[in-house]
Amino acid sequence: MGPGPYSPGIIPGAKSSAPLRWWRSKGPVLRFGLSFALLMALYYGVAVTPWFDQVLYQILRWNAQLSGAVLDALGQDTRTQDTLIRSARFAVNIRRGCDAVEPIWYFSAAILAFPSPWLPKALGITVGAVLIAAANILRIVSLFLLGVYFPRSFAVAHLEIWPALLILLACALWVGWLVWLRRRPRHAAS
Repeated sequence: MGPGPYSPGIIPGAKSSAPLRWWRSKGPVLRFGLSFALLMALYYGVAVTPWFDQVLYQILRWNAQLSGAVLDALGQDTRTQDTLIRSARFAVNIRRGCDAVEPIWYFSAAILAFPSPWLPKALGITVGAVLIAAANILRIVSLFLLGVYFPRSFAVAHLEIWPALLILLACALWVGWLVWLRRRPRHAAS
């Protein structure tokens, strides 16, 4: 004999379908995935606008200035002009993709898509964005130094190693944020 009309989880007069049961079991994961995909689509939609190019150019200039300052502190005697960092031995031009905007957005989109209170989201995004941006300055500095001292290693580090490291950092920070979020006391939720 099967479940009666008043069995737990069954509403009298309603039929429970396999797709509905499937949605209930997978719904939170699907909502996260859909929200993340929509936020990424929003980023890529904005990324092709002239406004974004103007904002990105300022970010690239700041990256060049900060990296040049670090390189000068390391004794490299660099000159920075717009997005160009140069010395007597090497030069790099900070271009689109040499910024940390995309990994920061990946990280932020994952946090925004995850169901949690807004204060932990804001804290996570702020701390994560600062850490990813700092890693990008380290990236530019290390690439410049590779160009000066190990020029044959520059292309591999620039095109393969560092992009993967920044994405891995964004993923690791998101997992760290999830762990932190789970360990927070329930009464601290806001």
